Amino acid sequence: MDYYIFVTKRCNMNCIYCCENQEWTEIKGFNVVDKPSYKIQDLIKFILKNRERFNDEEVYIIFYGGEPLLNQVWIKDFMKQAEGLDFNYALFTNGTLLSKADNYIIEHLDYLFVSIDGDEEINDRFRGKGNYRRVISGLSSIETRFNGKKIAMMTMTLYNKVYESALAILDKFDFIYWKLLSSNKLENTEVFKRDYDRGLDLLIDYWIAQMEKGRVIGIIPFLAVVTTLLDGVRQENFRCDVGDILVSVDTDGNCYSCDEMVDEKHRIGSIYDSIAKKRIPHSERCERCEYRYICGGRCPKEELFFPREVVEYHCNLTKMLIDKLIRNLPRIERLIDEGKVKRDDFNFPHLTSEIP
Repeated sequence: MDYYIFVTKRCNMNCIYCCENQEWTEIKGFNVVDKPSYKIQDLIKFILKNRERFNDEEVYIIFYGGEPLLNQVWIKDFMKQAEGLDFNYALFTNGTLLSKADNYIIEHLDYLFVSIDGDEEINDRFRGKGNYRRVISGLSSIETRFNGKKIAMMTMTLYNKVYESALAILDKFDFIYWKLLSSNKLENTEVFKRDYDRGLDLLIDYWIAQMEKGRVIGIIPFLAVVTTLLDGVRQENFRCDVGDILVSVDTDGNCYSCDEMVDEKHRIGSIYDSIAKKRIPHSERCERCEYRYICGGRCPKEELFFPREVVEYHCNLTKMLIDKLIRNLPRIERLIDEGKVKRDDFNFPHLTSEIP
């Protein structure tokens, strides 16, 4: 199971595009709360009970927020109390407090997810002047202490180009991932689509050119689609595993199907009792889509909160990405057959929604 733990709802930034600042998020889950109100031991008992009940081979604890590094005392306390329980740890952060991160926390993380949108100019446009340098400095400060994998999380807006933004940070992270701007309004759609189309072509060509040299770069949206195609598997559920192995734990101990749908309808229990997995059904549009078992389905949050034209626009961008990778699959298979790269080189951490 993957447990997304809201360590705090506070944040030290105010990014323009943050989904928590938008009108549609006027739900209980985004009220500002400093820290969890439950006891850590109650949470640990809940997780251990679920591990036995669901026969979990792996347990991932994902510290989430807000900005979780604003509550390092709680994170460290949890890790200390859970010593010897074989939990895997990940942390989502805006990266600005990494230079002040506790050594014990950093040393125990398996994955570090950092929000960054490309080069300094593009990143700071939405995330604030000086943000890029603080994040890069923070990453440098933990270099000798952190032994896990670093994953960049980019938000795609009208102003950053997927190819240029990805290349600006590829050498700083083990994996990169991007998501389409989470907004219930569309703006300059044709311009973005044109740039995205061009950028994906350039980035895929670069990705495969690196394979020719024996290196598979960790571009998660490409890895997700290509491994599905290579293995011939059917992606039955949403790729984020909402309604399956994903459990979002709010600061009051209530549990939800998704960290972005923290409302009563999607409540699945609490840490004080058992949880009931609630598979969120795919939309009728997804069910009849020919890409359904490659994509896994568009984000259910969008289906519930966003206008139809937004969902369909994002859906078409997803199809564009998948089509490009399908066309390039023979090139990739040839490189595997020739021994330039191995199938295992395409493995990646399954802790994102995988496809933007």
